[in-house]
Amino acid sequence: MAHIRRAVSSDGPGLARLRWNFRAEEGEVPLGDFKEFLSRYLEHFWHGLDTGALAHWVVEDEGTIVAHMAVRVQEGVPRPATARDRWGWLTDCYTAPDERNKGHGTGLLAAIRSWAAEEGLELLLVSPSSRSVPFYGRAGFGPAGNWRELSLDPPQSATE
Repeated sequence: MAHIRRAVSSDGPGLARLRWNFRAEEGEVPLGDFKEFLSRYLEHFWHGLDTGALAHWVVEDEGTIVAHMAVRVQEGVPRPATARDRWGWLTDCYTAPDERNKGHGTGLLAAIRSWAAEEGLELLLVSPSSRSVPFYGRAGFGPAGNWRELSLDPPQSATE
């Protein structure tokens, strides 16, 4: 039976593998091998857990993580009308292909929404793929108001 829980430090390697698979599914070509990526991923993941800047949830089924979602917590510039100005960027959302359409994403999003409300986050933002727009729409996400985007050149490879 699958269950949802907050990620812990020891989940890092499994989450790195899912991230690797997710980006490969999207057609990205890695800079190096998985071992090199694992090192970079774990540094990022553990730093996020230690500082509270990253809140990560997983769906675990018989000891294996089959889906996950993360929230990057953003601290806003202080405002006179609020004691704390924070919002969340929903990111790194992935479900293993053979686990899709089983309600894992819905469960993860419900857990994150509840947590975000308890934490006093002002809002959650997501930049969904075209395939996931209906999913987020059903969960109450709508257009992001007055946000605008400026795309910059992607970073250059460290090997170039």
